Amino acid sequence: MGGERDRDREGERSSKRVAIILCNHLG
Repeated sequence: MGGERDRDREGERSSKRVAIILCNHLG
């Protein structure tokens, strides 16, 4: 179960990182 939670957290981090990169690219 812990592994699954870690995976979810990683996905959220990736999404945030992608959003930041997109913002910088558009900005």
